Amino acid sequence: MNKKFRIWDEENLLYLAEQESWGAPIVSVALDGSVWVQYLSGDNKCETGYIIQQYIGIQDKNNKEIYEGDIIEFSLPADDTIYMGKVIWCEDTLSYGVSFSIESSEEAHIEDLYSVKWVKVLGNIFENPEMIKGKIER
Repeated sequence: MNKKFRIWDEENLLYLAEQESWGAPIVSVALDGSVWVQYLSGDNKCETGYIIQQYIGIQDKNNKEIYEGDIIEFSLPADDTIYMGKVIWCEDTLSYGVSFSIESSEEAHIEDLYSVKWVKVLGNIFENPEMIKGKIER
């Protein structure tokens, strides 16, 4: 399976795909996670200031690709409550999951994102950090 990534530019505060233009450098991600930039001059440099987010292999209910760091709205199989959380990599289970608040002082994780009823991407942690708040009252 091919891996897909998006790269957040911390200096310019946007994803690299959004700044593509004629003459833009070519950006590559090495196996160790470092970001390499090939400039028009032919120079290759390992750069800092970029955050790599991987596509997790599934799409939301609107066919939008889901990446780690996305803020999603979802429902669990056990109830019809709608939750909001961010997509994370769970090191202990080696899978993607969602970190979300149940109450203001608690945090819970869904280690298997495939177990939710439905998912909708609302934004991401860089462009919409104010959206991470947990349970949505309807």
